[in-house]
Amino acid sequence: MDPALECPTELPPVVEFKNVTKKFGDLTVIRNVTFCVPDLVNKGEFIAILGPSGCGKSTVLRLIAGLRPHHPATTGEVLIANKPVGDPGADRAMVFQDYTSFDNRTVEDNVAFGLECRGVPTKERREQAASGLPRSASTAPVTPRNFPTSSPAGCASAWRSRDRLLSIRRYC
Repeated sequence: MDPALECPTELPPVVEFKNVTKKFGDLTVIRNVTFCVPDLVNKGEFIAILGPSGCGKSTVLRLIAGLRPHHPATTGEVLIANKPVGDPGADRAMVFQDYTSFDNRTVEDNVAFGLECRGVPTKERREQAASGLPRSASTAPVTPRNFPTSSPAGCASAWRSRDRLLSIRRYC
């Protein structure tokens, strides 16, 4: 790799792609992608990939997450903390484009779901979930104020996305 493209950091990079290409048969979906997300000391990294439809954003995210059929890369290296991505891991999360909230649960319950799976007591997980959600006594329509007690099915797509992001930010 060109030394000018190397990741400048004291710590291993959070994510690094080195000349990554992914093909499905004769179709090349990404070609020679190289980038680095440095691990900044005492900072949290939140990665967003922007681009037009069909440019390979989901392929890049699935390669980072280690999700098949996109993983492994056809050529090149995908590294997390200087280690090749092998399988999905608890150190990475991906927000899918479709809505994966449990419509039979409130938004607050969806946000607390990861803690529930880990066996965190009800009171503690409700407190942790509530700490990141706006509050109100109103009931409908879904607004920022009544969002926590609403069903995800009644939420606009932007609010459903917020539900998923809060779940990942707090509990993955």
